[in-house]
Amino acid sequence: MPVIDHLELAVRDLTIAEEFWCEQLGFWETDRSAQPGEGEMVFLTSDRSVHHQVVLRQSADAGSLSGAIDHIAFRVGSLEELRARLRTAITAAERVETVSHGSTWSLYVSGPQGGRVEFYVNTPWKVAQPCRFEVDLSEDDDRLYESTRRHLRERGEPI
Repeated sequence: MPVIDHLELAVRDLTIAEEFWCEQLGFWETDRSAQPGEGEMVFLTSDRSVHHQVVLRQSADAGSLSGAIDHIAFRVGSLEELRARLRTAITAAERVETVSHGSTWSLYVSGPQGGRVEFYVNTPWKVAQPCRFEVDLSEDDDRLYESTRRHLRERGEPI
C-alpha cells in the first residue's frame, strides 16, 4: 500500500516559510539546493531517520497554501511530544488550536503564508467523524483522558 513520504510546497517567501517550519514547528534543514529555472529548495525533517519530510521551493508563482490544502498532518509519538510542539508553536505562530477529534488529540498551527499544520497523537478510541471539540493539552494525562471521555459520552459515542 502506498505511504505518503514527503510534501513539496511552493512558497513565495522561502525565508519566512523556513523560519515557520523550523522555529515554530520544530523541523530542521537537512539539505539545500537550487534547481536551474526552479528557484532555491530547502529540505526539512523532524525525524532523524529520514532525509526530508517537507521540501520548500521558492516560487514567485506560488499561491497561498490555504488555497489548495486545508492542512497537512503529522503524527507524533506521544502526548509529551505533542505538548512540546505546542510550547514551541505558541510563542510565535499566528494561530494555535488544541482540539480532539475523538480518535486523536490535535494541535493546529496556522502558518504565515496560509494553510495549517496539524500534529496529532492517537487516542485509544475510534470515533465517527466529524468530531471536534477543544481540549486543554496542559492538563495531565489522566485529566485529559477523562475530559475527552466525558465529551465523547455527551456525544453518545460508545466508548
